[in-house]
Amino acid sequence: MITFEQQQILRRLIHHKAVISVASGCDAFPAHPHGDRRRRPAFWVPVKDMQALKAEGALEMGASGYRVVPSVKRRLQNGKEASALNQHYDLRERDVYVTGGVQRKARVNTRLSALDRLAHQTDSEGRPLLESSLIEAGKRIAQDYHASGHGLATTQRYDGAGVSSDTNSVEDRFIHRADAKARLQSAREAMGAGLDTAVIAICCLDQSLDAVESAERWAAGSGLTVLTLGLTRLSEHYGTIAGEKNQSVKIHPRQAKSA
Repeated sequence: MITFEQQQILRRLIHHKAVISVASGCDAFPAHPHGDRRRRPAFWVPVKDMQALKAEGALEMGASGYRVVPSVKRRLQNGKEASALNQHYDLRERDVYVTGGVQRKARVNTRLSALDRLAHQTDSEGRPLLESSLIEAGKRIAQDYHASGHGLATTQRYDGAGVSSDTNSVEDRFIHRADAKARLQSAREAMGAGLDTAVIAICCLDQSLDAVESAERWAAGSGLTVLTLGLTRLSEHYGTIAGEKNQSVKIHPRQAKSA
C-alpha cells in the first residue's frame, strides 16, 4: 500500500515533470525535471520509497529513468487518492508537548495538512512552533499557488472566494489566475532561493519537514529553521505581522468599480 509520504513523492514528480535516475550504491535517487540530467535535481527519492512505488506499480521505466505511470498521474490529478487517504481523519499516536512542557501521548489527525499540523505543535516549553502570522502567510501563499494553476486538482476553489457570480467569466478567471501567478512570483522573490523551497514544499505541496529534509539532503532538524526563516520573510511581504501594511493585495478591476 502506498503511504501518505510516498503519495507526496508522486505529487512532486508530477509537479516537476521529473524522472528518477537510478544508480547503484546510492541511498537516494535524483529526480531530474524532464529527465534532463544536466539540470539540478528537483529533489531526491529515498531507495526504500523508490522500491515501494515500483512494487505498487506507480512507476514505469522509460528511456531516461522512472516516471509516474499515466493512470496513477490521472488519479492523483483528479483527486482520486487511496481510500484511506480520502478520509477526514487518520488518527495515529504521537508524542506531543502540552502546556508546561509536559510530554504526553496523543491521538493526532494526520490527515491535516503539513502546515496545519505544525500550527498545532508546540516546543518543549509549550510555545507554538510557528506564530500565527507565519501560519497565515503560509496559507496565503498556498492560496496563490493553487489559484495560479501551479497546484494539482483540489476540492477547494481559491479563485472564486469572495467573488460574485457576475465576475466569473473566462476573462475574469484568466485575470485572477494571472494575478495569482504574479503574487506567487513576487512572494518567492521576497523569500529568496532556498527559503522558498521549504515554504513551497510544506505549505503548497503538503510535504512533511522530514520529507523535505530528506529530499533536499538538509541536516536533520534544520527544516523547521529554514521554514521559519522563509515564512518570516513571507509574513513581512504579505503584511500578516501585526502593524504591517500588506502591499501585495491586488483588487480586481470590477471589484474596484463596485466598491
